[in-house]
Amino acid sequence: MRISKITINELFGNRSLRYEIELNEKPPITILHGPNGAGKTVIFKMIAGLFGAPGIDSLIFERYPFALFQIEFEDGEHIRITREYDDRNDKYLEPEVAHSKYVEESYPLPKIKDIEDRLIKDKLRLLPRSLRIKYLQGDISAREIMPFLPDDAFDYEYVSLDSEDLFLSTRREQKRTYAPKWLKNLNSLLDVQIVSTDRLSTRYRPDNISKRTAVLKDSVDLERRINGVIRNANTQENTLNSSFPRRVVNSVNAGNLESWSFDVVQPKLKQLKQERERLVEVGLLDPGEELQVDSYDDNTLGSVLKIYIEQSQQKLGEYKELADKITLYKSMVEELMKDKELRISKGKDEDQGSFKFINKNSNREIPLTELSSGEQHIIVLMYDLIFRGSSGKGKVDKLILIDEPEISLHIAWQKKFVSFLEKITELSPFDIMIATHSPHVVNARWDLEVPLIDMSKRGV
Repeated sequence: MRISKITINELFGNRSLRYEIELNEKPPITILHGPNGAGKTVIFKMIAGLFGAPGIDSLIFERYPFALFQIEFEDGEHIRITREYDDRNDKYLEPEVAHSKYVEESYPLPKIKDIEDRLIKDKLRLLPRSLRIKYLQGDISAREIMPFLPDDAFDYEYVSLDSEDLFLSTRREQKRTYAPKWLKNLNSLLDVQIVSTDRLSTRYRPDNISKRTAVLKDSVDLERRINGVIRNANTQENTLNSSFPRRVVNSVNAGNLESWSFDVVQPKLKQLKQERERLVEVGLLDPGEELQVDSYDDNTLGSVLKIYIEQSQQKLGEYKELADKITLYKSMVEELMKDKELRISKGKDEDQGSFKFINKNSNREIPLTELSSGEQHIIVLMYDLIFRGSSGKGKVDKLILIDEPEISLHIAWQKKFVSFLEKITELSPFDIMIATHSPHVVNARWDLEVPLIDMSKRGV
């Protein structure tokens, strides 16, 4: 389900901050361009929180004042969340979600106070009996007994809301236990991924060795993907190899041989050779001896070669999706890092993974830790988009939110960014929204831009 339009009114309680963001379809890239304070990052967090993106809690709508946040879909349906302002008490009320096809009834968003009480009840067993009884009898509040809980009783964070410090559960616990039913339903409606400004942080890249950098974790991740594809390809190859003699015998004995002439076989063998060379270059295959066939006019040989070529095409087809991604990734990284060559290895080095950067002038291998901040940003950003961009939820549409891609990137790199995104979306179709301050990222693609400008400055 694709989003077609996003409407936000009175963001941060500012009546001038009203936005209508229509998402582009061809190419599926929308650029939010505006100054600091326009709300680009907050808009991304609200979209991500609505659809259960990793790293964004389900109470995101409690954190920021706004009057309206509405998502419209291609099928004409919408999700509408409003937040009224209480003039008498000078504060914003709890956000409310309107009824729609995707919301069974008009549920309010979860109340922080309710969550606080329920969390404390979950931890009552850790309290002295006397305090536990007082809390259950209502003599003391959840906030009053919090200091008596051990520091490791649960992970928590404080946020400022209506001039109070309110207790929130961990993002993980909120989603599992306290998110309302309608919000849980939305999590499976659209696959949303946010690429934040701290993308060199490793917190979104699960790994047992926390000291690994983001670049190194991506290198190890690619190695695992390569080894997984190789295992699957080897399984299919064993199956095809075991059936090859039987298929040849059956074809010969049938007497009605479907034979390929030399003129048909020759270009197909050339194509297989080129594909194998590509797979060797991207680190998926080892070099091997190619089949050489001279001119022939024997129908039996033509039939055997037909079976051989068809099975070889099936074997190599197992590598195609990953090989296409590696080819695109390698070409983009090397286009930007012109003095370096990226070599991909299919080895089993759990410490270094698959990436190996070579200085073209000295032919010296460059440790990943010696790469500049800008180089690491582009390596990680492109890896996330190309290899983690495909939706892991079957046919569910995907939206990727990229916050400030210009960080640490040279102006020349910024100008190429959108053209790179177009190539990526051709390989793995998904929608992309970019939040940026940089006109160089927009470059000549102002047709994709949605300006986030204070309405009062537009004369509205």
